[in-house]
Amino acid sequence: MRNTILFFFLLGFQQVFGQLWLPAQYDTTLIQQEFILSGDNAYNSTSLRNSMADRLFNGGKISTEVIDNSYNAHKGLNRLGKNIQAEFEYRNYKSNIFGNENWGFLVKGGYYFIGSAAYSDDLFGLVFKGNDHFLGSTAEFSGTTANITGFQKIGFGVISKKSKSSITLNFVNVSNVYKGHLRNGSLTQNAEATSIDLNVDGSFSFTDKNQFSNGLGAAVDLDFKIPFQWLNGRKAYIQLQAKNLGLAYMNQGMKSYTVDSIYNYSGFNFDQIFNNQSLFSGNFSVLDTLHIETDRKKNWIALPCLFQVGKIIDEHYLGKVQTLFGLRVYPTLSYTPLLYFGVNYRPIQMLDLGLIASYGGFGGLRAGFYANLNFKKIQIGAGTEDVLGFVSKNAFGQSFNLRVRCKL
Repeated sequence: MRNTILFFFLLGFQQVFGQLWLPAQYDTTLIQQEFILSGDNAYNSTSLRNSMADRLFNGGKISTEVIDNSYNAHKGLNRLGKNIQAEFEYRNYKSNIFGNENWGFLVKGGYYFIGSAAYSDDLFGLVFKGNDHFLGSTAEFSGTTANITGFQKIGFGVISKKSKSSITLNFVNVSNVYKGHLRNGSLTQNAEATSIDLNVDGSFSFTDKNQFSNGLGAAVDLDFKIPFQWLNGRKAYIQLQAKNLGLAYMNQGMKSYTVDSIYNYSGFNFDQIFNNQSLFSGNFSVLDTLHIETDRKKNWIALPCLFQVGKIIDEHYLGKVQTLFGLRVYPTLSYTPLLYFGVNYRPIQMLDLGLIASYGGFGGLRAGFYANLNFKKIQIGAGTEDVLGFVSKNAFGQSFNLRVRCKL
């Protein structure tokens, strides 16, 4: 069973490398064209410390001290998420799309690998400390979920020349998917590990074909900027955003394992059940003994979509200090609604500095920082959602954001 748990917990994440705090400087002037390039590499968790996450994702020996340090930070329910994305966008305001002088067009594309998991502290202990840690007791791992998707997209949209609001329809190619859910799961052992009761009800499906395209689909991106009256009668702007709202059909099929059974084993120990074999190797006969059903299905999946609403930065504001705040949600992942609040400080016209506090998401309370350089035609920004994660191995996340905007 240890191999089963390890599979659920780690299969997708060992292949992932690392939304973006960098505020879009809202430019209300009429321009001809612009090109935007952005990227994000981020990891965040409620309980998994950087000292262990670095070794899990990048390789390296995990010592007992590192395991214990992370294990002691775990609670009954724990979450983690890892995200890498790179996106480009070309906006053309010169053309009159569909003959309408108020609308231009945009072309965008990107690469995304986004994953999350929710799991119990007992699951973490069973995987990394072994079943000896639970002799004479019960390890509970009900409610474990994992959802990891890697995909690419390219899209065409229309954009308002005045408000810069846009709607984009994207063609999506899905390369990898890992989805698992343990509705019920527990392992009870006597003190000698000669009697084991195992209760498992769950399923896991994944793309087992090593190829670029395992599924095709479509997604919509929505980006609306809405003006409103702010302090002292000043105009400010709210951004309503939805990204990757869509579905994909896994036309190459996904391999799945399903189990719903209660087992009792007596007269042998934990290691003898599996004899150090890999659970998902082709010659593992215990699959039949455990009544684990295997199948291959062509099915639809929901893409990991993002919803965000918040006050954004006005590029043409004459003061030195602006606020930004909002709410972010990934409804298809193990992600709690994230609230953020920040202050943007402009000491000179060409420089913006920002501090942002956030709570929720894949982790807890964090502090972020960013800096934007504003030239006549080019803006360059870099930042992080987790300042502490940059300097401490005991933190619970790391991130780096980059954004470049060029007016043509």
